[in-house]
Parts: sequence; structure tokens; C-alpha cells
Amino acid sequence: MMNEKLLKKFLSGECSFEDLKELEEYWNGEDHKEIDQLLQTYWEESNEVEEKVDPLIKKRIWAALPTATKPHLEVKKSNPLRIKYLSKWSVAASIAILLVSATLISLFINNYQSSIVEKFNNGAEPMLVKLSDGSQVWLNRNSSISYRRKFDSKERATTLEGEAYFDVKTDAERPFTVRTGNIQTRVLGTSFNLLSPMDGEKVEIALVEGSVQVNYPDTSIVLKPGEQLIYSKDTRRFNRIEFERGAPQAWKDKIIYFQKADVNEVANRLGNWYGVEVSVKEAHLIKGKLQHRYDTKKLSFDEVLEGISKVMDYTCKKQEDGTVLIQPSQ
Repeated sequence: MMNEKLLKKFLSGECSFEDLKELEEYWNGEDHKEIDQLLQTYWEESNEVEEKVDPLIKKRIWAALPTATKPHLEVKKSNPLRIKYLSKWSVAASIAILLVSATLISLFINNYQSSIVEKFNNGAEPMLVKLSDGSQVWLNRNSSISYRRKFDSKERATTLEGEAYFDVKTDAERPFTVRTGNIQTRVLGTSFNLLSPMDGEKVEIALVEGSVQVNYPDTSIVLKPGEQLIYSKDTRRFNRIEFERGAPQAWKDKIIYFQKADVNEVANRLGNWYGVEVSVKEAHLIKGKLQHRYDTKKLSFDEVLEGISKVMDYTCKKQEDGTVLIQPSQ
């Protein structure tokens, strides 16, 4: 069934990519009567009470009209967005054109898709991504971000998989949002680190400066600088903790920062950082938690492994096949 609210969002240019795909799927069906009726009604209402209609709607429809049809329409020079129809035949012709909904919807879907940018960092170095509003994003290894090449007038929306550090330009009129699965982080202008691993087991949001609001179905949490919010998929619960200054975004400066990390977290971090397989033997016998930082600009991989082995109750050793084995110290 066609959603009238969704259709009006489409005509107003407020559809998300998911909204547009829903419209496209509806259009691919065989019965177009419902959408045709809704479009015609909305079009007629827009002409009867013109001052109640957002001029941008008419601008979008005008841009979608075929060039051959435009000579039949009179556009006032004082306001090019106001369309005056010269006769009943012109009105009928314009409605007929509008009812060719596939063309109009395809136009917007194609425009939306072509405006979507996706960046994926498959290198070993952090990737700097500069957004159109002046915000900057540092993308960690094996992480991706998608966003519109030019943000719209109401929101600056992005989607993240992996880890990134955001330095968001202040814009009180357009909130900046980052979506990771069902979790949305909403800000106006601030700096924060967001970790959302590909496996989806947890999401970590650490606020460095400013303020962020984390939204989840039936939950809304506001963070203060120095606070980190950790969401566990297993328990579906949020845990708010304080972090050491500089710890969450240390990776941006090529520093591995372990903050009371258990052995499994150490293994995961090392594996992701160096792109190697790290396995843990007899993890149940290892109790220690690692609190340390390693500057990889100055230390080799072997030196990092040796440094961890010296301070913990387990050893990290490279194997002949290039993998790493962590096991309890003898």
C-alpha cells in the first residue's frame, strides 16, 4: 500500500535513500492507481492554495518537466517558482506529465544515488575524509563511511562501519548524525570517537569535546566530555564510563592505547591493527588486564609484542606462518 506521508516527503525532497528505494519498489509493482491518485490530489491542492506549498516542491517538479512542455507554461519573472496555467488543457497536460511517476521517481533516485559518497580505508594508515560542511573524519583501517556529497538543508547524515574520529563543524541549523545499525549519534558541533566493529558485537562512543546525544529505540542518552558509552549487543545494555584523556582517538596518531583491556581485546586490537591472525590459547587462565600505550611510529610489531609480554601474565609470540599466538606465561 502506498504511504501518503512518504509520497509527500518525496515531493518535498525530504526522502532518505531507504524512502526512495521503498518508492521504487512500489513503482515496480503492477498497480499504479494509488500513487497516481495521490500525486494528482497533491498537485491540485498545490495550485489551489499556492502559498501553503513549499516553493521547493514546485521547483523540483518544474525541473522534472520535459523541455517540450515548458513553453506551454507561463512562469512569472517576479517569482520563477510560481507556475500559472493558461488553460484547462495546460492543467490537464501538466497533470498527465506528473502522473508519469516512474520518470520522476527515477530522476530523484538517480540524483540521490549519484550524490552518495562511500569511503573505505583498506590501507594501514588512517584516512582523512573532508566533508562539504567543513567537518573532518579520520577513518581507521578496514572502516567505511557513507554520506551525501552535499548535505541537505535539514540534516548532515552519515553512516559508519568500523571506527572513525569525527571533528564536526558547528551548524545549529543542521544537526550532524552518524548511524551505526540501530544506534544514531546526533551532534551540532563536537569531537568524538565512534567504534562500531563489523561484527556488530558492540558500539563505543567517546566524547572528547562538545556534546552528543545517542539515540536507540526507546533510549536517549546525552554524554559529557570525557565520557564513553559502550553498547553490548549480547546484553542490549549501555554502560557509561570515563576514559583517560587522549585514549579513544590515539589510533589516529598511530598509537595503540590499551585501557584495562582483557586478553581477547588485546588479541582483536593487535589483529586489526597489523592485519594478522591472533589466537589465544587457554584464555580462561589469563586474568590480567593491559593498561599501556605503544607508539607504532617508534616501535616495530616485534617490539610491541615483546613489551606486552614483559608486563602481562601471558606471552605474545609470532609463529612461523606469520600468525601470533597468545598463551599464559610459563
